[in-house]
Amino acid sequence: MDGSVGIDRSAAEVLVGALEAMLAELTAAADGDNGWLRPLAILSAEIEYGALRSPRVDPSNVIDACCELHHLLLSCRDEGEFASRYARALTARSMIGILHERALVACRAVAASVAWSAW
Repeated sequence: MDGSVGIDRSAAEVLVGALEAMLAELTAAADGDNGWLRPLAILSAEIEYGALRSPRVDPSNVIDACCELHHLLLSCRDEGEFASRYARALTARSMIGILHERALVACRAVAASVAWSAW
């Protein structure tokens, strides 16, 4: 029993693509003030590097980042600059809502793709 874990690269690619598109849409809607997007950009980079670019994937780090991302995207009721501005962007631009749903579905798919090879 080696306890190794795998991540479905195609699910991770879909997630990274959705996050890139979402960041582009949010940047376009931000009117030059992009600092509030930092939490999303950091998680996007962590997931991309952890699941796609790293020579050795650490699935626990990818799953942790996906959990943080899931919370961040659903924290629209929380206080804070990201939460309030993201909530406004979600209601103002239908494409952001579509990408939001795509990112959540892909995030769940990445989490579900973790398979313990020892089983």
